[in-house]
Amino acid sequence: MSKDNLFFYFKYTIGTYLDIIFSIPIFIFQQFFKYFKVIIKLNEINSLKLDSIIENSSIFKKRKKLREELETLPGVLNIRSNIVASILMILTGIPIAKFAWNLIYNIVKDSSILIQYISNALITVMAQLLIGYLFFIIIEIYSDKKKYSKNNILSSKKIFKGLVKIINSYLIFDIIYFVMKISGQLFFLYLGKDPGYASFYTDLIAFSLFYIFALFFGLHTGLIQIEKNVHKHL
Repeated sequence: MSKDNLFFYFKYTIGTYLDIIFSIPIFIFQQFFKYFKVIIKLNEINSLKLDSIIENSSIFKKRKKLREELETLPGVLNIRSNIVASILMILTGIPIAKFAWNLIYNIVKDSSILIQYISNALITVMAQLLIGYLFFIIIEIYSDKKKYSKNNILSSKKIFKGLVKIINSYLIFDIIYFVMKISGQLFFLYLGKDPGYASFYTDLIAFSLFYIFALFFGLHTGLIQIEKNVHKHL
């Protein structure tokens, strides 16, 4: 990976997160105007005038410029998929860790406490990774159905290839996450924390690190596809 690539990945990451920040108030106002138009029953002309207020706002123009110059929309969709998958992983990790602890205690209750801690962390992280990848591909298909379709019909072959690309894109982080999850959960369990909270605290630390480099992984492996003149920077 060259210095030029790293610089562009950094620039694209900043641009994408700015896009997300700009998109939040735009989304809020769009939803407000949407329901406002229904309530007061605006005609088509006045409805279009109301839409133009958002389109002529400085925030909308800044976001439009970002999407034209850096093509940040694919990055935004990627982060959205990651956020939903991450939330599901974090939240499901709590009951999984608790269930795994009870299961382990009943099966290997006579084993050393270290083995019980390691077994709990292993079961939790494997289940979380499975859930994360499953929901990530579902959200990806929902966000960009065309990308996973052939002749306007979802293609199992393209979905499988997409899943392989996703796994390949985040393999480095997943290895880091796996190690962090095992060591972090062991640490919090050793401190006497509940298995569910041990999983939760470890995930907060791990995913905070992940979102710094998520777009680097996606761009480098081609998971985030940029089709315009932005390619000349790569």
